[in-house]
Amino acid sequence: MQRLELLKRKLRSADELHSIVQSMKVITAVGIRQFENAAESLDTYFETIEYSLQILLSQSLDNVFSLPAEEGQTGMVVFGSGQGLCGTFDEIISDHTAHYLTENEINHPKIFVFGDRLSGYLTRHHLNIGRLFELPGTVGGINNTVADLLPALEQWQNADGVRTIILFYNKLTKTNHLVPQTHQLLPLDPHWLKELTERSWPTNNIPQFGMEPKELFSMLIRQYLFVSLYRAVANSLAAEYSSRLNSMQSAEQKIQDWQQKLQNEYRQQRQNAITEELLDIMAGFEVAREKKSV
Repeated sequence: MQRLELLKRKLRSADELHSIVQSMKVITAVGIRQFENAAESLDTYFETIEYSLQILLSQSLDNVFSLPAEEGQTGMVVFGSGQGLCGTFDEIISDHTAHYLTENEINHPKIFVFGDRLSGYLTRHHLNIGRLFELPGTVGGINNTVADLLPALEQWQNADGVRTIILFYNKLTKTNHLVPQTHQLLPLDPHWLKELTERSWPTNNIPQFGMEPKELFSMLIRQYLFVSLYRAVANSLAAEYSSRLNSMQSAEQKIQDWQQKLQNEYRQQRQNAITEELLDIMAGFEVAREKKSV
């Protein structure tokens, strides 16, 4: 009987744990879609920025917007996970980052990291973390995260001589696989700017602008930086939540297997207990009958 009571308690614990995991799965699935929508919602806005740059660059002197080839340090912003239960999410992006540094012979870069767990993995690659940022838990928090990051990047440029800034983050594919991404935020890709100037305008109505070109260019680049950082954060969070959902599905399967094992053992123990009780009753009946016959 003690064994049966113990199995009952274990079954109740397994049921409660299964219920918690199911609830967490629902919350995580909703989070994935929200972060994906947040990243996708900026696609049209980014296209507008490109159109604006296209008009500006095509109607202004090239030397106004020529990008100086300045030497300086490299700064990296690496996005990891804010919580656990996300499988190899942090290992994938840390290995990708380390491989990129080795392949491009980048030494002693400045590093900003998002996510406590990721900093440990990067440290294993002998990388020094300059500053640790917290990841937002909701879509609404991404704006504040980017707003905190932009002044820090500006500080890099003005005080630390950082000229190249690269973003590293995981992105979720349509087949729900994690693919590490590398995006050079600054300096602007000259091939991208050249492609914009050579691109055909979609209509016969060519827009005009009245603002001073350099000032307008500066404003557009600030918008470009904000959108690029926002999308990196949103894509990384969507990938993180997807990785966590996969881990939860694996955990749920293990819990279900455990439940099935406990239920089988409980049925067997209960059957044994019933059999023992029946045998005791029959033995008692036989003893009583023998006494009566005497």
